This record gives sequence, structure tokens and C-alpha cells, in this order.
Amino acid sequence: MPTRAAKLQVMESLKRLPDDASFDDILYHVYVLHGIAAGMADVEAGRVIPHEEVKNRIFEWLHDDPHDHLVWRTAEKLYALSLQQLAQVDALINEMNNHIDSDMPNEIDFSQGERGKFYAAGAEFRLAVHLDKHVEQYLASRAEANGVELSALVNELLKRDIAMLEENK
Repeated sequence: MPTRAAKLQVMESLKRLPDDASFDDILYHVYVLHGIAAGMADVEAGRVIPHEEVKNRIFEWLHDDPHDHLVWRTAEKLYALSLQQLAQVDALINEMNNHIDSDMPNEIDFSQGERGKFYAAGAEFRLAVHLDKHVEQYLASRAEANGVELSALVNELLKRDIAMLEENK
């Protein structure tokens, strides 16, 4: 995906997020856009597996237990759904690209730009960690009950696990 299109897609995505979106929410949306673009690039480059080949592979995986028709039917439905979603995503990306490109000026004057305006010396990038919904809900309720921030509770639990792992080496 061209850099300009990527930047504009991110900007459009940010406009759709609620005003109180967290950095984790923002990073997740950028991550999803990147994944979609990578997948679309794979499709355009022909790095795909034909539908029949996927069905054959699934059948081979399930061959060990050929009586498990429920798993086969579920896998078949999930794969069909994924193809439908891929078509919808492709249509949305094309629509978004057409909309974005239509009002983008050919040139932007950065002569009044201020170099380093948003630079912060010593700033650190923090890795976003996404928890399963039920894990997050459970830990959030525990954090609230103990009067601590969720991140403080998660860090404390992870530190304990690390200490236990180190003791058992």
C-alpha cells in the first residue's frame, strides 16, 4: 500500500473512533488496517490458496476422525464467512480509497511546519497488550475492588509469575 494511502486510511480510522479512545484502541485499529493491507497485497500478488485446496487440507486434518462431521461443517461455514468478509473488506477499502483520494490536494505546503514540534526526548514506546475479554473483565473487577489501576494489578501478577518461573529454573 502506498505510504500516502496508508496515512489517510489511519486518519480516517481515527476519525471514526470515540473521543475517549485509548492508545491501545488506536494501535489496535492501525494494526488491523496493516493486517488488511498485507492480506490484500498477498491476494494481489497471488499468494493465496484456492478454495478447493483449503477444503482438501481441512479434510486431511479431519481425516484422523472422519466421524467428526460437526467440526467439518463448522470449518466449512467459517471459511465461507471469511471469504464473504474479505469481499466486504475489499469493497470498503476501495470505497474508502475512492473517497479519500477525491478530496486530497495534489500538494501540501509544509513551509510553515515546525521541525520537532511533537518530539519528546527520552520518550519510550510502550507495547500494547490485548487481553481476552473475560480476562480483562475479571482483572478489572479485581483492580476496582482493591482500589488500584488495572495496569498496576496486571504488572504485579506478571512480576509474581516471573519470580516463580525464575525460582523453578
